[in-house]
Amino acid sequence: MSKLRLATGEVQRLDLGDGDFLEVRSDLSKRQFNELMAFMPDRPVSQESGLTPSEGIKFTSGLFASLVTGWSLSEPATVDNYEALESASASAVDAALIEHFGKLSPTDDERLKAETTPDKPRKAK
Repeated sequence: MSKLRLATGEVQRLDLGDGDFLEVRSDLSKRQFNELMAFMPDRPVSQESGLTPSEGIKFTSGLFASLVTGWSLSEPATVDNYEALESASASAVDAALIEHFGKLSPTDDERLKAETTPDKPRKAK
């Protein structure tokens, strides 16, 4: 199976309950991923350091802009309308997007497989 493939452009629906949903990209192109990473701070971020509240707000807006193609509201799914949501609604959207993004991101095992090829052995730790 070829390792090279183009992003599909497919979308899927994330159920938020009570009839609410988000339509999100099923995968991201390199361009879309790079645009999303532009919302990350210009400093190393780890599990221990995490994001500051203002960095987190910027990143969740970036997630929305990068992933969401539609939603159950009659208003367009724009960042402005996302930022106009009441706090509890925005938190539900954020949680769903973070979970979805986690599924799009490679796992440690997937990263290791990508880094390990016959001509590029596994890095020693």
